Amino acid sequence: MPSDQVERRLKLRELRILLAVVKAGSMAKGAAALSISQPNVSKAIADLEHAFGVRLLDRSPHGVEPTTYGLALIKRGTAVFDELRYAVKDVAFLADPTSGELRLGCSDFAAGAVGAAIDRISRQYPRITFDVRSADAATLRGELRGRNIELFVGILETSLSQEDFDTDILYDDPLVVVADAQHPLARRRSIALADLVNEAWALPPATNPAGSYVRDAFQKNGLAVPNTIVSTYSTILRHNAPTCSGRSANVLS
Repeated sequence: MPSDQVERRLKLRELRILLAVVKAGSMAKGAAALSISQPNVSKAIADLEHAFGVRLLDRSPHGVEPTTYGLALIKRGTAVFDELRYAVKDVAFLADPTSGELRLGCSDFAAGAVGAAIDRISRQYPRITFDVRSADAATLRGELRGRNIELFVGILETSLSQEDFDTDILYDDPLVVVADAQHPLARRRSIALADLVNEAWALPPATNPAGSYVRDAFQKNGLAVPNTIVSTYSTILRHNAPTCSGRSANVLS
Protein backbone atom coordinates (compact mmCIF):
# COMPACT_ATOMS: atom_id res chain seq x y z
CA MET A 1 0.00 0.00 0.00
CA PRO A 2 1.39 3.49 -0.84
CA SER A 3 2.81 5.30 2.18
CA ASP A 4 0.48 8.29 1.79
CA GLN A 5 -2.54 5.99 2.17
CA VAL A 6 -1.05 4.44 5.32
CA GLU A 7 -0.36 7.89 6.71
CA ARG A 8 -3.99 8.89 6.19
CA ARG A 9 -5.26 5.76 7.95
CA LEU A 10 -2.67 5.54 10.72
CA LYS A 11 -3.68 6.94 14.08
CA LEU A 12 -1.29 7.57 16.96
CA ARG A 13 -3.83 6.03 19.34
CA GLU A 14 -3.66 2.72 17.46
CA LEU A 15 0.13 2.82 17.47
CA ARG A 16 0.19 3.48 21.21
CA ILE A 17 -2.18 0.54 21.75
CA LEU A 18 0.12 -1.74 19.73
CA LEU A 19 3.13 -0.74 21.83
CA ALA A 20 1.19 -1.31 25.06
CA VAL A 21 -0.03 -4.75 23.96
CA VAL A 22 3.45 -5.91 22.97
CA LYS A 23 4.92 -4.59 26.22
CA ALA A 24 2.20 -6.31 28.28
CA GLY A 25 2.36 -9.54 26.26
CA SER A 26 -1.38 -9.92 25.75
CA MET A 27 -4.46 -8.06 24.57
CA ALA A 28 -6.12 -8.26 27.98
CA LYS A 29 -3.10 -6.93 29.88
CA GLY A 30 -2.59 -4.21 27.30
CA ALA A 31 -6.22 -3.15 27.67
CA ALA A 32 -5.86 -3.07 31.45
CA ALA A 33 -2.68 -0.99 31.23
CA LEU A 34 -4.48 1.55 29.04
CA SER A 35 -7.75 1.38 30.99
CA ILE A 36 -9.79 0.58 27.87
CA SER A 37 -11.85 -2.43 26.86
CA GLN A 38 -10.30 -5.46 25.18
CA PRO A 39 -12.65 -5.18 22.14
CA ASN A 40 -11.31 -1.65 21.55
CA VAL A 41 -7.75 -2.99 21.70
CA SER A 42 -8.57 -5.80 19.27
CA LYS A 43 -10.20 -3.35 16.86
CA ALA A 44 -7.22 -0.97 16.98
CA ILE A 45 -4.79 -3.80 16.18
CA ALA A 46 -7.05 -5.05 13.39
CA ASP A 47 -7.25 -1.54 11.91
CA LEU A 48 -3.45 -1.26 11.99
CA GLU A 49 -3.02 -4.62 10.28
CA HIS A 50 -5.58 -3.61 7.65
CA ALA A 51 -3.78 -0.30 7.06
CA PHE A 52 -0.44 -2.01 6.50
CA GLY A 53 -1.84 -5.11 4.85
CA VAL A 54 0.25 -7.48 6.99
CA ARG A 55 -0.11 -9.37 10.27
CA LEU A 56 1.60 -7.46 13.06
CA LEU A 57 1.01 -9.89 15.93
CA ASP A 58 1.06 -13.64 16.33
CA ARG A 59 -1.74 -14.71 18.70
CA SER A 60 -1.61 -17.80 20.89
CA PRO A 61 -3.28 -19.02 24.12
CA HIS A 62 -0.17 -17.77 25.93
CA GLY A 63 -0.42 -14.20 24.63
CA VAL A 64 0.90 -12.25 21.65
CA GLU A 65 4.29 -11.85 19.99
CA PRO A 66 5.18 -9.26 17.34
CA THR A 67 5.86 -10.56 13.85
CA THR A 68 8.80 -9.28 11.80
CA TYR A 69 6.46 -6.61 10.45
CA GLY A 70 5.31 -5.78 13.96
CA LEU A 71 8.89 -5.40 15.21
CA ALA A 72 9.68 -2.98 12.40
CA LEU A 73 6.63 -0.87 13.22
CA ILE A 74 7.35 -0.97 16.96
CA LYS A 75 10.91 0.24 16.39
CA ARG A 76 9.77 3.21 14.32
CA GLY A 77 6.72 3.79 16.49
CA THR A 78 8.87 4.10 19.60
CA ALA A 79 10.95 6.73 17.81
CA VAL A 80 7.76 8.58 16.84
CA PHE A 81 6.65 8.91 20.45
CA ASP A 82 10.17 9.84 21.52
CA GLU A 83 10.16 12.66 18.99
CA LEU A 84 6.74 13.78 20.19
CA ARG A 85 8.00 13.94 23.77
CA TYR A 86 10.97 15.99 22.61
CA ALA A 87 8.63 18.24 20.63
CA VAL A 88 6.54 18.88 23.74
CA LYS A 89 9.70 19.73 25.69
CA ASP A 90 10.97 21.97 22.89
CA VAL A 91 7.71 23.91 22.80
CA ALA A 92 7.70 24.22 26.59
CA PHE A 93 11.31 25.41 26.54
CA LEU A 94 10.60 27.99 23.84
CA ALA A 95 7.64 29.21 25.88
CA ASP A 96 9.77 29.39 29.03
CA PRO A 97 13.55 28.84 28.60
CA THR A 98 14.09 29.09 32.36
CA SER A 99 12.35 25.77 33.12
CA GLY A 100 12.42 22.17 31.91
CA GLU A 101 14.23 18.89 32.50
CA LEU A 102 17.65 17.73 31.32
CA ARG A 103 18.33 14.00 31.22
CA LEU A 104 22.04 13.28 31.21
CA GLY A 105 24.55 10.66 32.25
CA CYS A 106 27.96 10.79 33.86
CA SER A 107 30.70 8.41 34.89
CA ASP A 108 32.23 8.45 38.37
CA PHE A 109 35.22 10.33 37.02
CA ALA A 110 33.00 13.16 35.77
CA ALA A 111 30.67 13.36 38.77
CA GLY A 112 32.49 16.32 40.34
CA ALA A 113 32.42 18.40 37.15
CA VAL A 114 28.79 17.51 36.44
CA GLY A 115 27.80 18.38 40.01
CA ALA A 116 29.52 21.78 39.74
CA ALA A 117 27.80 22.48 36.41
CA ILE A 118 24.39 21.54 37.82
CA ASP A 119 24.97 23.78 40.83
CA ARG A 120 25.82 26.75 38.59
CA ILE A 121 22.87 26.19 36.26
CA SER A 122 20.46 25.68 39.17
CA ARG A 123 21.48 28.97 40.74
CA GLN A 124 20.75 30.78 37.49
CA TYR A 125 17.67 28.75 36.50
CA PRO A 126 16.14 27.29 39.68
CA ARG A 127 13.15 25.75 37.86
CA ILE A 128 15.27 23.45 35.68
CA THR A 129 15.43 19.86 36.95
CA PHE A 130 18.07 17.22 36.22
CA ASP A 131 17.73 13.46 35.82
CA VAL A 132 21.31 12.17 36.13
CA ARG A 133 22.19 8.55 35.42
CA SER A 134 25.54 7.41 36.80
CA ALA A 135 27.08 4.44 35.01
CA ASP A 136 30.09 3.25 33.04
CA ALA A 137 30.68 4.57 29.51
CA ALA A 138 29.35 1.45 27.77
CA THR A 139 26.02 1.71 29.62
CA LEU A 140 25.80 5.44 28.95
CA ARG A 141 26.40 4.89 25.24
CA GLY A 142 23.45 2.50 25.24
CA GLU A 143 21.30 5.02 27.13
CA LEU A 144 22.17 7.70 24.58
CA ARG A 145 21.43 5.43 21.61
CA GLY A 146 18.15 4.46 23.26
CA ARG A 147 17.28 8.16 23.57
CA ASN A 148 16.94 7.85 27.33
CA ILE A 149 19.41 10.70 27.89
CA GLU A 150 20.35 13.77 25.85
CA LEU A 151 24.09 13.65 26.60
CA PHE A 152 26.66 12.14 28.92
CA VAL A 153 29.96 13.27 30.42
CA GLY A 154 32.73 10.71 30.76
CA ILE A 155 36.20 9.72 29.69
CA LEU A 156 36.85 10.23 25.98
CA GLU A 157 37.20 6.79 24.40
CA THR A 158 38.46 5.76 20.98
CA SER A 159 35.41 3.48 20.73
CA LEU A 160 33.14 6.52 20.39
CA SER A 161 32.40 6.54 16.67
CA GLN A 162 32.36 10.01 15.13
CA GLU A 163 29.54 8.79 12.91
CA ASP A 164 27.31 7.98 15.89
CA PHE A 165 28.32 10.63 18.43
CA ASP A 166 29.28 14.29 18.58
CA THR A 167 32.01 14.74 21.17
CA ASP A 168 33.64 17.78 22.80
CA ILE A 169 36.63 17.80 25.15
CA LEU A 170 35.56 19.68 28.28
CA TYR A 171 38.76 19.41 30.33
CA ASP A 172 41.92 17.37 30.75
CA ASP A 173 41.84 15.47 34.04
CA PRO A 174 45.22 13.76 34.63
CA LEU A 175 45.45 10.42 36.39
CA VAL A 176 47.31 10.43 39.70
CA VAL A 177 48.35 7.78 42.21
CA VAL A 178 47.18 8.37 45.76
CA ALA A 179 48.58 6.60 48.83
CA ASP A 180 47.74 6.70 52.51
CA ALA A 181 49.74 9.29 54.47
CA GLN A 182 51.29 6.46 56.50
CA HIS A 183 52.37 4.51 53.41
CA PRO A 184 56.19 4.03 53.32
CA LEU A 185 56.40 5.46 49.81
CA ALA A 186 54.66 8.68 50.86
CA ARG A 187 57.90 9.92 52.50
CA ARG A 188 60.01 9.45 49.38
CA ARG A 189 60.75 12.41 47.11
CA SER A 190 61.27 10.36 43.96
CA ILE A 191 59.44 7.20 42.95
CA ALA A 192 59.98 5.12 39.81
CA LEU A 193 57.25 3.02 38.22
CA ALA A 194 59.18 -0.12 39.14
CA ASP A 195 58.84 0.83 42.84
CA LEU A 196 55.07 0.39 42.57
CA VAL A 197 54.94 -3.10 41.06
CA ASN A 198 54.84 -4.99 44.36
CA GLU A 199 52.43 -2.60 46.04
CA ALA A 200 48.73 -3.33 46.56
CA TRP A 201 46.48 -1.36 44.21
CA ALA A 202 42.87 -0.31 43.92
CA LEU A 203 42.18 0.18 40.21
CA PRO A 204 39.34 0.57 37.73
CA PRO A 205 38.70 -2.64 35.76
CA ALA A 206 40.95 -3.38 32.77
CA THR A 207 37.96 -2.71 30.48
CA ASN A 208 37.84 0.89 31.78
CA PRO A 209 40.09 3.39 29.91
CA ALA A 210 41.82 4.52 33.13
CA GLY A 211 42.43 0.95 34.25
CA SER A 212 43.71 0.06 30.80
CA TYR A 213 46.12 3.03 30.75
CA VAL A 214 47.72 2.02 34.04
CA ARG A 215 48.16 -1.62 33.06
CA ASP A 216 49.59 -0.62 29.67
CA ALA A 217 52.08 1.75 31.35
CA PHE A 218 53.55 -1.09 33.40
CA GLN A 219 53.60 -3.54 30.51
CA LYS A 220 55.23 -1.08 28.07
CA ASN A 221 58.04 -0.58 30.56
CA GLY A 222 58.60 -4.33 30.79
CA LEU A 223 57.07 -4.52 34.26
CA ALA A 224 54.49 -6.89 35.67
CA VAL A 225 50.97 -5.64 36.24
CA PRO A 226 50.70 -4.63 39.91
CA ASN A 227 48.73 -6.66 42.41
CA THR A 228 45.14 -5.37 42.32
CA ILE A 229 43.31 -6.03 45.58
CA VAL A 230 40.20 -4.00 44.60
CA SER A 231 38.95 -3.67 41.03
CA THR A 232 35.89 -1.45 40.70
CA TYR A 233 34.36 1.35 38.64
CA SER A 234 33.43 3.18 41.84
CA THR A 235 35.75 6.09 42.66
CA ILE A 236 34.35 6.22 46.19
CA LEU A 237 35.11 2.53 46.80
CA ARG A 238 38.65 2.89 45.41
CA HIS A 239 39.30 5.84 47.72
CA ASN A 240 38.21 3.69 50.65
CA ALA A 241 40.18 0.65 49.51
CA PRO A 242 42.58 0.64 52.50
CA THR A 243 39.57 0.38 54.82
CA CYS A 244 37.86 -2.23 52.65
CA SER A 245 40.88 -4.46 52.29
CA GLY A 246 42.57 -3.95 55.64
CA ARG A 247 45.77 -3.11 53.76
CA SER A 248 47.46 0.09 52.64
CA ALA A 249 46.82 0.53 48.93
CA ASN A 250 47.77 2.77 46.03
CA VAL A 251 44.63 4.27 44.53
CA LEU A 252 44.27 5.58 40.99
CA SER A 253 42.24 8.79 40.81
